[in-house]
Amino acid sequence: MMKWALVAGAMMVPGAAEAADVTFTVHDVSLTATIPAGYCVPVNKDKLIADTLATGDKDNITLATLIRCDKAGRAEGPGNDYMLIKTPQNALATRIPRAELLTALGAEFGKAEWQSGATGKAATADAAKGLSDAFSTPVDIQGNIAPRGTDGDCAYLGGTLNVNGGGVSYPIILGGCITSAANKVVAVYTYDDPGKGGGVAGKMRAARNVAMSIKAAP
Repeated sequence: MMKWALVAGAMMVPGAAEAADVTFTVHDVSLTATIPAGYCVPVNKDKLIADTLATGDKDNITLATLIRCDKAGRAEGPGNDYMLIKTPQNALATRIPRAELLTALGAEFGKAEWQSGATGKAATADAAKGLSDAFSTPVDIQGNIAPRGTDGDCAYLGGTLNVNGGGVSYPIILGGCITSAANKVVAVYTYDDPGKGGGVAGKMRAARNVAMSIKAAP
């Protein structure tokens, strides 16, 4: 959720790796995901920034970060159009079929804490604290991430956030898909500037497309 420009000035050099797939491991299962056209795995200083961002999330492991290939290596950073593939720390050893997971998440999203916005607000507060610690500078995140329903593929999250920190302030939209791939819990979060990428609905579709490409590595 952190704008790359907060740390890009001191760290950025050109570089991103174009590839068809990205491979990662959740506990004892190797998975692969198709990289969407126009996106790349960050390398060099871009990767250092991505790794720093990942340390700000204490509840999840960032399995992969994807940035726009045509914006890699810029002094101001690759912008807000990026994707994260994550898995919850507390579900690393869990094996659960997709249908079972989505039924459970549908019930969870229906609880009063989610419907009132309390859970989403707590999540953004945790994210702000984690990023503040990672970058050793105060970060404030306002807004809310809310459930956007479930289907046979994903449990969806989406919303708009306003981030302030490191001398910059900006809005960012998010669309997320939580699902099970090869019986492992994974989540894909896609970000962008408001008004781009089809809005929150478009980012949720993009997250779903990546999530549905995740499968057991050969």
